Amino acid sequence: MPGAAQAAPLLHAGRPAAVSFSTSSICNKVSPSAVSRIVGYTVPAPTEYTSTYVVDKALNLSATSTDCGFTVTGSITSPFSTKTVYLDSEVFTKSVTLATLKKVEAAEQEKVASQEKASHFKVSYSDYSGLGVTAVYYKITATIGLPTGVTLPKGVSLPKGFSLSFAYSGIATLEGKQSYAASVNNGTIPESKLAALVGLAMKL
Repeated sequence: MPGAAQAAPLLHAGRPAAVSFSTSSICNKVSPSAVSRIVGYTVPAPTEYTSTYVVDKALNLSATSTDCGFTVTGSITSPFSTKTVYLDSEVFTKSVTLATLKKVEAAEQEKVASQEKASHFKVSYSDYSGLGVTAVYYKITATIGLPTGVTLPKGVSLPKGFSLSFAYSGIATLEGKQSYAASVNNGTIPESKLAALVGLAMKL
């Protein structure tokens, strides 16, 4: 599931850092206005993140992922309100089952939660049939402290013991080696809107 690997509020915290960042012709296949109409707020032009990473070493399973992120940044007075809509296309080195992928992703997210010192971390999955293909809806919730390395804007301070709760949701499809997904970090949207975003991801 491309989107599930983005569970932590830091970009792609659940997978290796993207090897490429660019404004790409691939991501330009989907217009910001199309995404904006679905989510109900205006998003800017997308940025592409590409990476090749090991999904499961024991299964000799790797994947190449192309993620298009439409990011709306937070304000000075609300620096943690940044949210990103992700449209993802991921190709695996061999066919995988949804059950295998769920297991791998759940283990990875538990690792991320530990690294980010997250508490109340929960990942839930349910089958989604609205797209006519094998698909899963997932929701991730957690509470974390201030991420390591984050510098607050001048004039912004946080109380001692500050923590941040967040929710993240997405839908991912799986057909053989190919997966398409759509997700929103720092918030949740209805499954029907996520499914519409997946339809845009299928253009990538």
